[in-house]
Parts: sequence; C-alpha cells; structure tokens
Amino acid sequence: GPIAEDERRYRVLVDANVVGVTVSDHERVLEANDAWLRITGHTRAEQESGQLSWRAMTPPEWVSADDHAMEQLATEGWVEPYEKEYTRPDGTRVPVLISGVRLDSDPLRVVAIIIDLTDRRAAEREREQLLVREREARREAELAADRTARLQRATAALSAATSEAEVGDVVVCQAIEAFSADAGALAFRES
Repeated sequence: GPIAEDERRYRVLVDANVVGVTVSDHERVLEANDAWLRITGHTRAEQESGQLSWRAMTPPEWVSADDHAMEQLATEGWVEPYEKEYTRPDGTRVPVLISGVRLDSDPLRVVAIIIDLTDRRAAEREREQLLVREREARREAELAADRTARLQRATAALSAATSEAEVGDVVVCQAIEAFSADAGALAFRES
C-alpha cells in the first residue's frame, strides 16, 4: 500500500548516501545514514550507542538557529532549510544546510536532511580570492598605464624644451603632477 511505498522511498533516500539523513529527538541522533556519519566525522558504533547529541556538536553561535528550527518543527511540523555548522571530533567545523520534518510529537521524532556545504564554501572563497586578485591586477595595470602616460608626457615636453629654464619648468610641472602637489620649485646650486 501507500505506507509501504513511502517507506521504500525513504529507504532509497537514506541508503543512497548522497545527503545526510537522521532521525532525532530534542537532543540525540537516534538513526543516521553513512553520509551523515561521514559529514560529522562520527562512527556507526558511536551512533548506535545512543550517545550522539546533535546539540553537543553544534557550536554556540548556531544554537539560536537550531532553537528557532525546533520551534518551527513544533508549531508547523517542518523547518525550511537553514545553514549551520557541526563541530567534528577532531575540532574542525563543517558547514551544512539542514531541513527537517516532524514525524511524531510525543515522543518527538524529526527526520532531517543534511547537505555538506564544504565544497560550495571553498568555491565561494576561491571566487572571492580571484576577484580580489583581478582587482589588484587591474589597479596595477592602471598604475602602470598612468606611469607610462606621465613618462610619455614628460619625454614629449622635455624634447620640446629649448632652454635650461624650459627644462626646469617641465621638471617642476611633472613633479607637481606626479605628487599631486599644489606648487613646486626648482633650485640650482652653484658650485
């Protein structure tokens, strides 16, 4: 019947191990597929011992997001996907996207789907670094073009100068422009 078909679909999702799937209560992970164990760095033995607490794996700054999700599960029976992190046993953190549906209220049973965002975050960081490097390269190119243009103007002005005074004017004008100064002067030292 329909219930058997729903169970089969659920088993296919769990066993595919493409995404993490858990059944949990307010505190503990009661069931988990291999994908979730891989994401969080835990073992099947730890999970089967009943001691894995999804709350204990959650860094403090994500607790309020989890609390909000639990409220939404209690009132609406489902929670829209939200991002959080788990802390693995080795201390590293894994960013995840998580969503859930309430199976039962008393006792509470929630089925959650968890997607590892590590690769997506790495790609975002790489994109940001590329943009920064691109901006720096463009700025360097603009500075180089500016220096080249300034040098060409100075060369043209010097080649047109016919006296020491005109050469002095060119040097002072170019220095004022290069340093964005308001004024400048050139002094000759007699030896």
